[in-house]
Amino acid sequence: MSNIERFTDGSGYACTLAVKSGEFSCTRRFYFDDRYLANAIDALRTMNQGVPGEATLRGHWDEDEVKLAMNRLGHVVVSGQLFEHSELSQSLKFAFRTDQTVLGPFLHELAAIRGA
Repeated sequence: MSNIERFTDGSGYACTLAVKSGEFSCTRRFYFDDRYLANAIDALRTMNQGVPGEATLRGHWDEDEVKLAMNRLGHVVVSGQLFEHSELSQSLKFAFRTDQTVLGPFLHELAAIRGA
C-alpha cells in the first residue's frame, strides 16, 4: 500500500495497492473506510504483541478487501480479493504467508495516517 490519502470528508482512504503473489500481480486503487481502519489498528496492536488475530481493511460497500491473519506460531497470512466490475468483469483472489515482523511497520503506518 502506497500513496495513502484521506478523503476530504474524513470517511475513508484511498491508496495504490500493489499485489504480487506467485505469478499473479495487480496494481490498482484500493479504498477502505475509517471504521475498518480503526478495527484493523486495534487487531494489529494485539497481534503485534503475539496474540493470534485477524485484521481486515475494506470499504463498507466494497467487495475488495485485504486481510492479515496471524496464528499462535506468529505466521501471518496476507489474503484478499479484488474485483473489477465492467462488461467483462475480473477478479483476483490472493494469499501469501509471511511472519509477524511485518506487523509493527504496517501498524505504525496505519496508525500514522489515522492519527491514532
